[in-house]
Amino acid sequence: MTISEAQQTRPKVLAAIPCFNTEPFIADVVSNARKYVDQVVVINDDSHDGTAEAARTAGALVINHGANRGYRDAIQSPLRREDTWDYLEWMKEAYRMK
Repeated sequence: MTISEAQQTRPKVLAAIPCFNTEPFIADVVSNARKYVDQVVVINDDSHDGTAEAARTAGALVINHGANRGYRDAIQSPLRREDTWDYLEWMKEAYRMK
C-alpha cells in the first residue's frame, strides 16, 4: 500500500474546540491539537476578543456564533455541518477558561 492509498483509507479525525474569550491561549491549543488530528474546528461562541482571528491564524476552521448560545449549542455546531469525518474529539477546557 502506498502512502497515498493509506491516507485515503485512514479515518478522518476532527478536534472540535468550543470557546468563549480565549484569545490569550487558543492559538497554542489549536497548534498542539493539529499535531494529532486532521482538522481542528473552533466554535467561537460570540467572543468579544480576538479568539476567532487567533484560532484562524493558527490553522483552525472557525465557526462563529452571532450571539452567545452557550456550551451546549457550541458542541452541537460541528454536528450540523456537512463535513465528513470518522472520529470527533471534543476539547472542553478552552470554553471553561474564560
